[in-house]
Formats: sequence, C-alpha cells, structure tokens
Amino acid sequence: MFKAIGFDMDGTLIDSDIDYARLGMVEHDVLTSLGVPSKVFAHMMSEKDMLVAGIDYLHSIGKDISSDELERMVNEESTRIETLNISSSKPFPMVRELLDEISSKGYKIGLLSRGHRGYVLKTMDRFDLTGYFDAIEAYDDHPVGEQKPNPVAMEYLAKGLGVRTDEMIYVGDAVTDYLCARDSGAAFIGLAQNEHSRTMWESYDHRPEILNNISELIGRF
Repeated sequence: MFKAIGFDMDGTLIDSDIDYARLGMVEHDVLTSLGVPSKVFAHMMSEKDMLVAGIDYLHSIGKDISSDELERMVNEESTRIETLNISSSKPFPMVRELLDEISSKGYKIGLLSRGHRGYVLKTMDRFDLTGYFDAIEAYDDHPVGEQKPNPVAMEYLAKGLGVRTDEMIYVGDAVTDYLCARDSGAAFIGLAQNEHSRTMWESYDHRPEILNNISELIGRF
C-alpha cells in the first residue's frame, strides 16, 4: 500500500524557463574562472569527476581551495542561473487541485528536485505551494553524485517522509526520474507535458507508464 507520493518539480509541477545549456556549463565556467584549463576535465562526464579533477589541479599549482568551497561556488552560480527567468515560470494546469486531493486523502507529499534549494523554495513560495510538502530534497542538500538518478536521492526523500521507498510513487518527466525511482524500489509514473519530454520518452526503449499531463493524475490515488 502506498503511503506517499513524490514529485519532480521542473517539467512536472512547474512549467519552468531555465537555460539548461548555460546551466550545464556551470562547472566548466567556474573551474576555468579559477584557472583550470578545460583539457583537465573536458573528457569527464560527471560533475563529481570534474570537480575532483579541478581541485587536484588547483592544489598542484598551489591554490588553497577546498572541495566544499568549490561546490559552494558551483551551487551559487547554478542557483543564480536557475532563478534568472523565474518570473516566466508557472504551475502546470490543475497542479494545486491535484495536491489538494492527495493531501485530503492523507498521503505524505514529497518533492525531489535536481534544482538547488534556493531556487526550489523560491519557486514553491512564488506559487504558494510550499505548504503542501512534508519533505523537500534539492540538489545541494547532499554531496555531488548523490542526486538523481542515484537511487540514494529517493532514499533521502523517503526518510524525510517517514516511509520506505517501496511505499512511494514518484512522478517525473525525465528518464533520470524514472531510473532513480526504479533503482530505489519506488513506483513511477512519467509525464510528457512538452515536446522535449515526449521526444525523450519516445526514444527510450524501456519507458514506464507515461501520461500526457499532470491533470490525468486527478482521481488516480
């Protein structure tokens, strides 16, 4: 029996306007601004590997900077970029009605986002949605590498909600959301509310149940 329902934020609850190309360059931009040549980390795929390589290089040339300080710089710049266009974001239709219904039925409600906490809370507060959530987990709440699709991210959310992961349903719009839920033992429902999400799911061989919009969840639980 499910006791909790978790949600992704961007593309799921909120029709957001984030410059993801710019956001994806944050580690590169911060490291090069500190004097790290891009060739040091250009071949690396994960944020964690890039930051480790950057720290190693900076220490090798005598610059005294800690991993925590570097992560803080990256997180601050990421938050700045995420919030740049927040005024043009809006909740998808029927989000508040869905959250009202779920809450009235006694489910715990969680939010697990790859957005940074400052941005997530500013967005939720902007639309007066914060009070619906019993637990919120954001990108910078935990060390780099422990975010979606790592299943430990879902375990953090479940712990915050006081349930097991197999007592949760998670709703998201991306493959990373699905993999995080699947590998943690949580159930999953996918959304394809924009062209990007639809194209992504159509190209994914093992796609789960996909709904066209979040309003289709009303009356589902």
